[in-house]
This record gives sequence, C-alpha cells and structure tokens, in this order.
Amino acid sequence: MRVMADTNVYISTLLFPASLPSKVLLHITGKHELVLCDHIVAEIRDVVARKRPDLLADVDVLLAQLSYEMIIAPKEPSKLDSVYAS
Repeated sequence: MRVMADTNVYISTLLFPASLPSKVLLHITGKHELVLCDHIVAEIRDVVARKRPDLLADVDVLLAQLSYEMIIAPKEPSKLDSVYAS
C-alpha cells in the first residue's frame, strides 16, 4: 500500500524520536511504500526553519534515511479535477 504521511508526523519524529508518530513512520517504511510530495517537504522545511531552526539539518538527515517515492503535486487544485475525472 502507498502511504503519504502528514507534515506533523515528520515534525513529531524530529522532535520526539521515540514518539508514536515516529513509530508509525517506521512501520510505514517497513511494511508499505512511503510517498512524499514536494509540498510536504517544503512545508516540513518551512515549519522547522520558523519554529526550530536548530533542527533544519536534521530534516535532511531524516529524509535521507527514509525510503520513499517523491511525487510532484499540482500547483493549482483545478489540475486535480482532470486527474480524477478519467
């Protein structure tokens, strides 16, 4: 199964490595296919840069350690209509 986790899962994993969101992320990567989109990666970096800039380098480490498929999300929601219409 392909699974896309919310930004908050990654933030919680960075802040609290032994937390339930961290365990969920490990479970996903071990049992399923993790999917990330460019918007989530940008949001993770933005939130960490604003709230915990000391952890910004850890974002790159976390993403480098995870196995995932990167997808590019449409810039405009209207583009999704054509994807789901077919």
